[in-house]
Amino acid sequence: MNNKINTAEVILFNILYMFMNCDFDVSDKESEIIENTMTELTDEEKKIVESQIKDNENIISKGFDKIKSRTTEMGKLINETKDCEGIKKSFIEVIKAMILIDGIIHKNEKTMFNELCKLWDVESALEIE
Repeated sequence: MNNKINTAEVILFNILYMFMNCDFDVSDKESEIIENTMTELTDEEKKIVESQIKDNENIISKGFDKIKSRTTEMGKLINETKDCEGIKKSFIEVIKAMILIDGIIHKNEKTMFNELCKLWDVESALEIE
């Protein structure tokens, strides 16, 4: 059995990381999600994710436009993935949960979320009830 982290998971991680940081205010709950995810990874997977974090931090340091283009770039990769329709629907819900977890929808989150929905042709409303 192959334990390598799959491409779609890496892409989702990168997208979530961009969403988590696009308002430049990472909440404790958002950090907790990343930490919990890391504890479930093998050492090899941790190395992959840690290198992704380093790349992502570099992008984040360059501002929102770079974050947004990285997210769109990752979204396009999903469009090229086999069986991407189901992946997109579930990813959108995971991303939505990440956005809503701190109880605040930042305009940057809304912008990126709407762009991903359009890119993936997925309907999903982003509202705090």
